[in-house]
Amino acid sequence: MLNRIFSDATARWTSQVWWCGIAGGTANALELSRGGLPDLTDGMTLRFRAAWTNTGAVTISWGGRTAVPVMTPAGASLPAGTIRANAIYTVTCYSGVLVMPDSSMPEEGAWTPSPSFSTPGDLAVTSNTLSGKYERVGNRVEATLDGNFTPTWTTAAGNFIINGLPFLSGAVIGGGHIQLLNARFTGYTGTPVARVSPNQAYIMLQTNIAAASTATMTIANLSSGLPHTINLAVKYWI
Repeated sequence: MLNRIFSDATARWTSQVWWCGIAGGTANALELSRGGLPDLTDGMTLRFRAAWTNTGAVTISWGGRTAVPVMTPAGASLPAGTIRANAIYTVTCYSGVLVMPDSSMPEEGAWTPSPSFSTPGDLAVTSNTLSGKYERVGNRVEATLDGNFTPTWTTAAGNFIINGLPFLSGAVIGGGHIQLLNARFTGYTGTPVARVSPNQAYIMLQTNIAAASTATMTIANLSSGLPHTINLAVKYWI
């Protein structure tokens, strides 16, 4: 119901937007210090930059007024991690609460891809030019990476993984898998796709993702001491 109401409210009041700068207070009890903010009215929209990552339900207050709860469009309290430090967010008032739309400004940043195996052993990675970027909107994250690396090992074992995703994945992964844009693994002739498993912060590479017998890239598919190239994008939920 709030989804419909929120859409109606923003359609009527899109010009009433207040930039409030960096929010003070605490991670879950934000305090806006901009002067001149009026009392809360339907359609009033506030935009601010977060200084912390929330750990639970969030309220916003300003000018000594009573704190107002921030809700999702579905009418629920914000889950932990919805607001991230240094990202910019927009909330709009309806019926005494502030609603944060799913389309609130995305958070963008960098992450550091780290090639490894499920048992790293004596793995050493040289000539590593891998770099990563991400964009997060709500609980959806799209992570990209590209570059080269040369792994060397004698005692490493298990699945090939890429550590360092910016956010831990959720308990349920939806939306399928994003094909690798470009990958050249010396000595490997398969066509892998990227996969993020539930409750993990790493990427696995797999083939035959839709088949009954899915093959996961392991140490046997890579060559020690030789260069490899990866360029991929993966979308997952947190």
